[in-house]
Amino acid sequence: MRVPRTLSLLFVAALGACDNPKPVVVLNGYGNVLWCRQPTVPSSHQDTCLSEARDFEVDIATQVAVDPECKGVLFVSYAGPNEQNNKTVLDAMLSPHWTLNLNFRPGAQKQHWSVLRTADPGDLAFAQGDDGPTDIAKKVCAIAKQRGGAIVN
Repeated sequence: MRVPRTLSLLFVAALGACDNPKPVVVLNGYGNVLWCRQPTVPSSHQDTCLSEARDFEVDIATQVAVDPECKGVLFVSYAGPNEQNNKTVLDAMLSPHWTLNLNFRPGAQKQHWSVLRTADPGDLAFAQGDDGPTDIAKKVCAIAKQRGGAIVN
């Protein structure tokens, strides 16, 4: 008699998990590639720009990984069109998610960032700030997990 009850509890738990999908954040690293390669950035500085941008992105990812408030958030980095064969990135981008964009400026300790929720076309939400990697991770995780107020734009 306990086996069916146990199975039914597992089934109910599984259904509950389906109602609360894992929050997903996709870092648009490709935007930094495009920005660092634009004609307004001198060609002699483009590689340095890209290297600094990647370091900043890794710093954000590291903060997401170590911050207990980010537990349960799937953080994925999109590096560009070559990601078309990366199932994790594709699945994340095809699911409802938050896209994290950086307006990277070489040498700046704080970077301008924005997140845009992509779910239903009529359900858009947007937030932004100017922060370092630690604060970007904390704020983006809180937004993705809906820890603060609701955002409706």
